[in-house]
Amino acid sequence: MNTDKILPLLAPPVFVVLWSTGFVGAKFSLPYAEPFTFLSVRFYLAAAALLLLARLFREPWRGPYDWSGAMLIGLMIHALYLGAVFQAIFWGMGAALSALIVSLQPVSTVVLARLILGECMAPRQWVGIGLGLLGVLLVVGRNVEVGETGMAAVILCFVGMISASLASVLQKKRSAEGRLATDSAVQFIAAATVCAAAAFAFETREINATPEFLGALAWMVIVLSLGAITILYYMLRKGEASRVASQFFMVPAVTALMAWAMFGETFGLFELGGLFIAGIGVAMVTLAPKRA
Repeated sequence: MNTDKILPLLAPPVFVVLWSTGFVGAKFSLPYAEPFTFLSVRFYLAAAALLLLARLFREPWRGPYDWSGAMLIGLMIHALYLGAVFQAIFWGMGAALSALIVSLQPVSTVVLARLILGECMAPRQWVGIGLGLLGVLLVVGRNVEVGETGMAAVILCFVGMISASLASVLQKKRSAEGRLATDSAVQFIAAATVCAAAAFAFETREINATPEFLGALAWMVIVLSLGAITILYYMLRKGEASRVASQFFMVPAVTALMAWAMFGETFGLFELGGLFIAGIGVAMVTLAPKRA
């Protein structure tokens, strides 16, 4: 079995499914703990697990290492991005809608990748980006217009989306070969510290440790913080940042199905049309040939 050929094919769909569970998991766990309280616990547990893995695989602790870069990316892709999404869902935003707003990440990633990495896009991919943007804006505008979503929650999700885009581009530039577990642990520690500070400043820090909460916490630590993030960084090392980001266009459709099954969230024909347009956009971005 040639893993060099199979892994690049399996990584994107597995990542989309796992990443989609994060929005559902947020809505499932937030009744039992406030956003930054939950995230700080999640991130510290993930960091502890990664440090054990680093010890197990005997990753080096000494020598040149980009500590500041790791902490910066941890703050952007974990504390700011996830903190914004969790807070928006805590304020009542639906899991599917939050995923749809965040799926605009490919648009900002393309711009940042061109500015920072010098990546180029084929004309067909630009059209796909435009369709993805249109599909998302249709649904977001509709929900704000009918009063189902507060503008503050929408703005938070947009801030988180831009932060995740910048983190993806910067991670593409970095190299942590030989210290993958250590690098991720440093990112989580930085994010956990900021989230803990926010929890002490703005939240009660009360946790109702029900079996549902513990199950959601275990899933988000093991499957998302360890599994999905590892797959994301693998895809960034193997491909263009803009192409990797385009996978986020598929997250809303998968999240919508999960949210419908678990919470009864429904999308009307207008919203389904927006999802369909966004899906066409991601297909055009990912299936178009690379441009030199």
